Amino acid sequence: MVKILHLFPKLLNLYGDRGNIAVLSRALSSMGAQVSVTCAEELEGLDIASFDFIYCGSGTESKIALAANKLSPFSEQFKTAAEKGTSMLFTGSAMELTCREIVSEGKSLPCLGIFNASVRRTADRQTGDVLYESGLSDRIVAGFINKSGFIRTEEKPLFTPKFGPSSFEDSHQLDIPGEGLGKKRVRATYVTGPVLVRNPWLKNLIATELFETCEKGRFPAKYSDEYAEKGWAVTVSELEKRMTASR
Repeated sequence: MVKILHLFPKLLNLYGDRGNIAVLSRALSSMGAQVSVTCAEELEGLDIASFDFIYCGSGTESKIALAANKLSPFSEQFKTAAEKGTSMLFTGSAMELTCREIVSEGKSLPCLGIFNASVRRTADRQTGDVLYESGLSDRIVAGFINKSGFIRTEEKPLFTPKFGPSSFEDSHQLDIPGEGLGKKRVRATYVTGPVLVRNPWLKNLIATELFETCEKGRFPAKYSDEYAEKGWAVTVSELEKRMTASR
């Protein structure tokens, strides 16, 4: 049984983020795993350590603040789960929740602190389609970003921008190539899309990790991702053309 926790599916669903849970659950079921999804708008009474995968999607800045206030009392539970290897994915603006704090207009908002990172909120926004590379696969991440935050950290980035902006900056507010954060099986990225819908290879990577962890001794059944793969290939091809034309 793969136990999934979907945090704030109503509060944080700006870009149809429920789609990530839908395609991941479908992939796991097709592989032969049993899947249980718990949706939670409040954390009281939840045993964070009992879940195999935790997901949180994107929202407006004000809703991210509400989510941070709900999450911060449980930060030690999340950090313990992360260290033990629990798989987590935070996408869009929710990626900021994995950091130590969000700083906006001189005020600090405490977050989970899974990563030793600070987010600086700005009045300006960065939006647009992106292509990012990573050490997770030789395949490219395709998606969209709409963000007002910049990350300051010594942590290694999850992705390297190929087309589109980075999200890292130094103390002088100068860009450092890099996007997102990753440690063990915790992944946090500004990329939306939803990201697992648009990038079937990433969905399959996470599904395979979960299957191997939760269904020890069993081999996953084969299933086809033909149409999703074609959609990913077309998206990457078109964005690469735009990247070439912009040079």
